[in-house]
Amino acid sequence: VIQNDFIVNDRHICRGMIDGGKYAVVKIPHTAEDIKKAWEGIFPELLKQGFELDMTRPVIERYATMMIKNNYCEICVPIK
Repeated sequence: VIQNDFIVNDRHICRGMIDGGKYAVVKIPHTAEDIKKAWEGIFPELLKQGFELDMTRPVIERYATMMIKNNYCEICVPIK
């Protein structure tokens, strides 16, 4: 998330918009092992719980400053 007046000066970074909607948000410890486990288990678990995934929108890893300071991050999975 950036401000509208933010200037990108790197050819490897591009601006874009992400469509809104519902997301299942999973808070996990910010370690390589926990992130790996979450990626392996999140989709089967959401389907098992009856959620329908929205494959037209991106899955987002969210690293908010306050969460990182407390050793957490989030995986946000779009759902219908």
